[in-house]
Amino acid sequence: MTHLTLLQHNAMQVGVFSLLEAKQNELQKKSESFIKEKNYWVAKLELDMLLIGYDKRNRAWE
Repeated sequence: MTHLTLLQHNAMQVGVFSLLEAKQNELQKKSESFIKEKNYWVAKLELDMLLIGYDKRNRAWE
């Protein structure tokens, strides 16, 4: 999206604030994606530990 907006800016079809807004939106989406991926891996690790007998509440093996 940002690349297209940059091309439009270079052709003077959009202003600099539109370009900055597009970049901000792109960075926000990437940040949200990283958070979702981190949450996935944390949940997967917790499930794997639960399946092998680790009790997270007591921090002990069962």
